[in-house]
Amino acid sequence: MCRALDEWYADGVNEGKAIGEKIGEKRGEKRGERRGERKGEKRGEKRGIYKGLSSALLRILEKKGRVPEECQTYISSQKDTEKLNRLLDLALSSETVADFEKKAGILVSTDLDLGKNGEN
Repeated sequence: MCRALDEWYADGVNEGKAIGEKIGEKRGEKRGERRGERKGEKRGEKRGIYKGLSSALLRILEKKGRVPEECQTYISSQKDTEKLNRLLDLALSSETVADFEKKAGILVSTDLDLGKNGEN
């Protein structure tokens, strides 16, 4: 009789492990999906912010009438935002307009100060 109890106990343990694995897999999948969704949302939000900042920067440059020639083709076609995003990154990381000119390798008028005349 003890042997039968041991076998039942072992069967119960194995069955419990199998059920636990299934539950663990489901929970893991759900957690992974949630993490993936959050990561995707963050990436999308970041891309959206960069696109918005790029278009705002272009509008300011267009208003000032000093859009660098290299950018004009991208503005008219609006197919490639990568170059504009790189220019935006350079502008954000530059301390001065001259610093931006050096990094970007383009000429931007020195009176293009986004803080002047209350324009942002």
